[in-house]
Amino acid sequence: MSLENTTLSGCAACDLRGMENRLVVMCAVDGIRSFRLPESPEDDAAYYLLVGEDAGDQVFAMPFAPDVAARVEVVSDCAPGDWLYVVTEGNNAGKLDTITKPDGTVICRPAIARAEESAIVANGEIIPQCRAMLTPRLKYAPPEPEEDQTDG
Repeated sequence: MSLENTTLSGCAACDLRGMENRLVVMCAVDGIRSFRLPESPEDDAAYYLLVGEDAGDQVFAMPFAPDVAARVEVVSDCAPGDWLYVVTEGNNAGKLDTITKPDGTVICRPAIARAEESAIVANGEIIPQCRAMLTPRLKYAPPEPEEDQTDG
């Protein structure tokens, strides 16, 4: 089943105005489907916010799934193929960031997506196209496969 045209509506459980292009968590508030920003690495931020509004107002989101490419805001520069995780702290909650930093440091967080385009944050390119992984609960980015060095 393709999720390409699946849009869900719900109530904003927190202020989501201006938070479009971020990942959110589906939850229930008083039995009503609602969406909020992720607050911990264990949160299942499996929805892409299309329309954000003030707390209590109607918002729209779609599943963030492997068969749907989405433009999700990033915190730092990324290149095609970079593994990305969901930021859960402060003003960047719901944005994606790279698992491996330019200095080689690896962030030990679940990788949930791969960048399909590059983005240079300093140039204002903050919304590259990304695609969710089939298995989003990896605790680290798996190493790239080594090239086959054999002839023939």
